[in-house]
Amino acid sequence: MQGKHRCRELGTRSIVSYLQALSNRIQGKKFIGADEHGNKFWEIANPGGVPDPKREIEFVSKDMVDFSMNEIPSEWRMWLKHHRKDPPTEEEILSSQYEQQTTRANAKIVEERDKAMGSASSKQTGLREVEEYDPTK
Repeated sequence: MQGKHRCRELGTRSIVSYLQALSNRIQGKKFIGADEHGNKFWEIANPGGVPDPKREIEFVSKDMVDFSMNEIPSEWRMWLKHHRKDPPTEEEILSSQYEQQTTRANAKIVEERDKAMGSASSKQTGLREVEEYDPTK
């Protein structure tokens, strides 16, 4: 009878949360971590341990219309596909994000420099830009 009283105390939302946690425990579903968007990553043990455990993601947004897998950090995508054994650490993800930002900034600098050099060299040599080939002409 204690279970009935406990359910009344919890309320409907808490009951659903409790039942979901109970279901996860029965299935052998283990919470591994979450990304900065709030997506949750889970691992589900296979009976006998072979093949590798199933890995899945629970998206924070149920609206998948505008979803792109590129929004998930690459370290988590690699973990989901078993390209890495251990889940990523927060330090790894932050380091990777910093490297990506640095690479984008450097690429922008190089692109602007190449653009400036390209227009300057075409003026000096008298060369004009080559038009794209169109076989219909």
